[in-house]
Parts: sequence; structure tokens; C-alpha cells
Amino acid sequence: MHSIEIDDEVMAFLQSRAVPFVDTPNAVLRRELLRTSETRPGRAPLQAPASPEAKHYVGGITLAFGAPEALIQTLEVVAYMRRAGIDRSRATHFVAKQHGVARETVSDKYCRQLSLTAAQLDRLLSEPDLTQFGARLCSKFRGFEQDIRRILASLPKRTL
Repeated sequence: MHSIEIDDEVMAFLQSRAVPFVDTPNAVLRRELLRTSETRPGRAPLQAPASPEAKHYVGGITLAFGAPEALIQTLEVVAYMRRAGIDRSRATHFVAKQHGVARETVSDKYCRQLSLTAAQLDRLLSEPDLTQFGARLCSKFRGFEQDIRRILASLPKRTL
């Protein structure tokens, strides 16, 4: 291990990209610069893109090129909720910060665009394996069904 000095602007960038209570500054740098993550208990390593067509990292998994932002941001929120054990509000805030948009912009993607109220969404997200939520996403985002199922299947199950 080596020590480095960073200025306030770089530190603010690292903090904006970190998963709260999960990432260290080294983990953020590793993910941003090398597109990998440390292998530590409780953390799934990021996978490198499977092909040049792979576009976006969602909770450590790539999503096919051309995926709508609504799908990307929705899956990111769910991935952070399940992997970091944080609530929907905090996950939404984190995703909004990463994308440089308002929190309401992200929540619009998983509520209004999926024709769900917040209470309906929370019921779907409380399922241990996210079956009904996945079906809802698959019906809305035709052509991305395989990616949706793969990503949701990789997330930790919620215990009742």
C-alpha cells in the first residue's frame, strides 16, 4: 500500500462516486480508473465489459449498449439498495448525484415511468427475489429482458 495526497476537489469527486458505508477511496479509484473492484467480504467484484457493445455498469454488472436511462438508473437504485443495504431514498440520492441530476428525476424513472406509486414500488422491492419487479421491468423495457433478469438474479436476496 502507498499513501498519496489529494486535494479537496479530487476528494469530493471520490465521495460523489462512493457507495456510502461500502466504498473506500481506493475502491472508488480502482472502479473508476481500472474498471475493477477489490475483492473483499461483502463486495462483489465488478466485471469487465463482456464486449465492446457493453455500455454501463449497474451494481457491478454490465448492461447492453443502448439501454434507456430509465432502466439504468432504476437498476442502479435497486442494486445499491440490495448490495449496500441502504433504503430507496438514500440509493436514489446516490444515483442522482452520480448522474448529476435531481433526485426527483431518478424517482420519476422508477415510479411514473413504470406507472407505480412509491408504496407499490416498495411492495415490489420488498420481495426476496424481485420476481414481480423484474416482470414489470421486462414488460416496460422490451429487448433488455435477459440483462434485467441477469442483474436482478445477481443481487442479494432480501430476507423477511
